[in-house]
Amino acid sequence: MDTVGERLCALRKAVLFTQQELADRMGCRWRTDVAKLESGWLKCSLASTRRRLARAVGVPLDPLDRYLEGNLSLDDLLERRIVVDELEAP
Repeated sequence: MDTVGERLCALRKAVLFTQQELADRMGCRWRTDVAKLESGWLKCSLASTRRRLARAVGVPLDPLDRYLEGNLSLDDLLERRIVVDELEAP
């Protein structure tokens, strides 16, 4: 995987979320927000976006940043995952 969007898509699929489920957990209004992040049309560079993403998938922010930058494998990131059934609103 080369792009942040591709890595984001792989992470979403690994945690078995649809784009809508991830959008809901991130506090986004539309599924298309996640689709735009995955396609690279929107950048996932804002700290607030990455914090919401980390919380939505249940991983610490630092390993998520390293994963999205290509410096940590998906398997290593998922080892740090804490599954939370009900997340509070962002």
